[in-house]
Amino acid sequence: MEAGAKTAVHCAHKDNPSEGVGLLRELAEEGAAHVAPGGSLVLVMSSLCDAVARPWFDAKWAVETLATLEVPLKVYAVTSGLTGKSRRWLRSLEEVEGLVVHDPPRRGYATWQRLEVLRCRPRGAGP
Repeated sequence: MEAGAKTAVHCAHKDNPSEGVGLLRELAEEGAAHVAPGGSLVLVMSSLCDAVARPWFDAKWAVETLATLEVPLKVYAVTSGLTGKSRRWLRSLEEVEGLVVHDPPRRGYATWQRLEVLRCRPRGAGP
């Protein structure tokens, strides 16, 4: 996706895979107006939405990674694989760069994601 390109993000359907990134888009596009001079926004971004949401921040913010964690994806309705719906979600998530599937499971969990703690400063703002 090109920087600055608009991605349709809405919550019209209960299985919308982009539903959770609407707030991130709003923060990326309008958040600088709510940050005090010299201030920053600190947020946690999952590798499962990084390809969609990170370009929004990179376009308007100076982004610094403060910490990176690999954690289990604990959304049992999805990761259980017990229903056709959960299996479809798993296949969809496996196509997303950032989901790691361990076989055999690691520490009791097969599906993992990377979380990054990001400090975002409006471009042009001082340190």
